[in-house]
Amino acid sequence: MSSDPHLLLRTTNRQLLAKWRAALDPLDGVTIGHTGSEKLEREIDVVLTDSAITSGTDCPELADLAQGEVGVVLFDTQGPADVHLRAEATDREIQLAVCLLTEIVRLRRQQKQGVEIHKTLRQMALTDSLTGLPNRRAWEEQLRLQVDHADQMERTVCLTVYDIDFFKAVNDQAGHATGDVVLKKVADALVAGLREPDFIARLGGDEFGVLFAGLDWEAAVGVVERVRTACSQALPDSLPQVTLSAGFAFHRKGAPASAVSLAADEALRQAKSDGRDKTAAANRKK
Repeated sequence: MSSDPHLLLRTTNRQLLAKWRAALDPLDGVTIGHTGSEKLEREIDVVLTDSAITSGTDCPELADLAQGEVGVVLFDTQGPADVHLRAEATDREIQLAVCLLTEIVRLRRQQKQGVEIHKTLRQMALTDSLTGLPNRRAWEEQLRLQVDHADQMERTVCLTVYDIDFFKAVNDQAGHATGDVVLKKVADALVAGLREPDFIARLGGDEFGVLFAGLDWEAAVGVVERVRTACSQALPDSLPQVTLSAGFAFHRKGAPASAVSLAADEALRQAKSDGRDKTAAANRKK
């Protein structure tokens, strides 16, 4: 075994407690506590008990039991456990149960930790570090999902790209630190203007993308413009004042996700060429 087991003996039967201690004594390095003893300093690996452990147990050391992070050896009693042993189990049977279950429990913990690390790394890979919004990679995944869902469920997807006008001048004149604050404030204002089903991401630089789900054409015209103007008015007087331009397009059934992105980008370029601080549309949902 790679490391020493850490055990909790849980019984009110003094003879049984003595039997367990005698059986476990030959195992080198075992740390043993029992119900009523001082709180154990190390994480428990395995519990030996002669009574079923329920979710309402009065033993706080077993809080992780439901997650499978504590192994249970149950003696001569019906109930949930990893290993059931007879009350007259031999010393060798007790030792084997403890050693093997300790390894299993620690493998469970490693697996859970690996899953959590993977989840954290994936979240980091999909998040923009400055604004905390999803990044372009997350945007592309979500766009594909929403387009596929829209084709299957006959729902609309309105893709909008918001861009801060003359943002380079903000960085050049006020500095990149101030520019970062402006970006975060605009991101916050965009989030505040969205509904629960809408999805927002920072696409890069001063450009943000929003997927508005379930809007018809008339609603989209109003919503996209409302969000755009609200963001233009969201910055405090202590920061450089900026405006936003926006371009939006509707996904057409059967078209690839890239098509609606290109259409929205073209609409954004139109809004910029029309003088900025405007919203332009690429097509009308049929």
